Amino acid sequence: MLTRLAIRIQEHLDALTPSERALASFILDNQHLVVGLSAAELAREAGTSKSTAVRFFRTLGYESFEAVRLQARGELNRLQPGGQWAGPPEIAPPAGSPAAFLSQEMASLARTLEGLSSEALRLATERLAGAERIWIGAFEEDAALGRLALGLLSPLRPGVDLIADGVTPIFNKLVSVGPRDTLLLVTLGKRADPARFAIEQAESAGCSLVAVTNLWQQAPLGSPVMMRCHAAPGASGGSATAAVSVLQLLARQLAARLGERATGRQALIASLREAADDHG
Repeated sequence: MLTRLAIRIQEHLDALTPSERALASFILDNQHLVVGLSAAELAREAGTSKSTAVRFFRTLGYESFEAVRLQARGELNRLQPGGQWAGPPEIAPPAGSPAAFLSQEMASLARTLEGLSSEALRLATERLAGAERIWIGAFEEDAALGRLALGLLSPLRPGVDLIADGVTPIFNKLVSVGPRDTLLLVTLGKRADPARFAIEQAESAGCSLVAVTNLWQQAPLGSPVMMRCHAAPGASGGSATAAVSVLQLLARQLAARLGERATGRQALIASLREAADDHG
C-alpha cells in the first residue's frame, strides 16, 4: 500500500541528502516499523543518526516524529477497523527460496509503479519522442540494462545508440551529442565515472536528460526527468525487475506517442527479417 508517508518521501527525494535517502529507502521497505519504533531506532536500523532522522522528517513537512507515527496508526486502523485482530500474520517464505524471491520482486515492482509520477512519465516520453537522437548511457554493472533499452527503443524510431557499446570509445560517441538530443541514463548502482563524465558532456552540449535510477541517487544538474526504482544494482548482482519494467513502460508509451511512425518502422523491420529468412 502507498501510504501518505511514502508519497511524501517520493515527492521530496531529490531534496534529501545521501544519508536521508538511505533512511528513506529503509522506511519505504519497512513501513510497518514506523508504528513501533522511535525515530532514533529507525535511524539506527537504517545505519544513520538520530539527527538525520529529525532533519528527514522536517524536510517531509512533519512537525515531529510523533505526527508521523499518529498518521501511520490512523492508516493502520482504517485497514483494521476498530483495531481488531486481523488474524494470524502470514508466514514468511524461507529466505533464499523461490517464494521469498518472488515476494521481494513483487514488492519492488509494486512500490516503484505506485510511486512513479505520471507527469515524469509524460515528460520522459516527450523527450524521447522529440529528440533528434537518443543516447543510452549505461555503464559497468548496468550495461545489460542499456542493451535492453536499445532493444526496446531502436525498433520504434531511428537514431538510438549506446554511448558505451564495448567497441567504440565513448569519446567518439559523446563528440556527436547535440542540443536536440536526449541522454537516457540507466544507473542503479553507484554512479560510475563514465556515467558522470557522460552527464557532464551531455549537459555542456545542451542535451536533455532522462534518468532511470535508484531511490538514493542524487539528481544530476540541469533539469533531468527522474524515473526512480526500488532496485538493487546490476542485472545479475541484485534486483533489476523494477528497472526493466520502467524501461518497458517507457517503450510502450513511446510507441503510443509515435503512433504510425513506430508501427510502420516495426512492420518494415519484420518484412526485412522475413526477406532475410527467405533468402537464407
